[in-house]
Amino acid sequence: MANSSNLVIDKDKPIALSIQSDFASSKLEAKLLSLNGFNVISTSSVKTGLELAANCNFDAVFTGIMLNENLSGLDLIDQLKNKDSHKETIFVAVTTQTDNDSRNNIVKHGFDYIIAKPIDLIRFKAVCEKIKNQTY
Repeated sequence: MANSSNLVIDKDKPIALSIQSDFASSKLEAKLLSLNGFNVISTSSVKTGLELAANCNFDAVFTGIMLNENLSGLDLIDQLKNKDSHKETIFVAVTTQTDNDSRNNIVKHGFDYIIAKPIDLIRFKAVCEKIKNQTY
């Protein structure tokens, strides 16, 4: 289920979709995005993420790769990158999958940035700043 119940969109901030399969990662990522100047909608489901993306042009999508369902973060980007409404969306993999083969596969699928878990706060902030500079 998406967590957007009390969402108030600040038009001066980019909008990020956050998809992480476990509760702790989801809460942490949403909090970090908010602290770094994003409006955030979070969910633990790729299917819900796709439904949300059909109705909202996100500036950025932060997602895990190995999620708890039949769709992965790679499936998500494959479906969204081909839509005109998401040609400008910036995709960020936040994942434990950081060996060279995994990184190459993530980049091959079209992710713009990779943030390794456990999250390096300096790297996370730097990526957020780059995204804000690209979108605003």
